[in-house]
Amino acid sequence: MWNYVFDISHIIDTVGVIEKVKDLLKGHPSLFLCLNPFLPNGYEIILNDEDEKTYFMEQALSFLKISKIQMTVNLSIRQTLRDDSPFGFSHRDP
Repeated sequence: MWNYVFDISHIIDTVGVIEKVKDLLKGHPSLFLCLNPFLPNGYEIILNDEDEKTYFMEQALSFLKISKIQMTVNLSIRQTLRDDSPFGFSHRDP
């Protein structure tokens, strides 16, 4: 796989490396956006329309997963506090 990206049989410029990496990471735009800080000054990886839609969908799904986990943890904590009250009574919502 690395031979594909860093084939030294011919010399390629920065733009060529960026294109090969984008092709290698196709379908995972968040991965190749993370490479921007490591590019030389004046170069930047920009998403095309299809990759941009995929990137925003990844971000939305990640947000929903985190929200679901937080809600589950919060409900579990509230249930534990109700059931194991140190005061000998259980608080019940009306």
